[in-house]
Amino acid sequence: MPNGDPAQPYAPDVPYVAAVITPMVRCAPEGTDALLKALDRGLVSEVFDPTRPSSV
Repeated sequence: MPNGDPAQPYAPDVPYVAAVITPMVRCAPEGTDALLKALDRGLVSEVFDPTRPSSV
């Protein structure tokens, strides 16, 4: 999903201009559970935070 038309960075210090938003369709149930647990441990939410360190 682009950020505008034409796509623009989310913030001046963030190079990203789009996001991929999709259900996980090619992940085994064990992989989905592991990913969701890692995201929970990293306190990842739906709020975009360019300063958040990687959680996986």
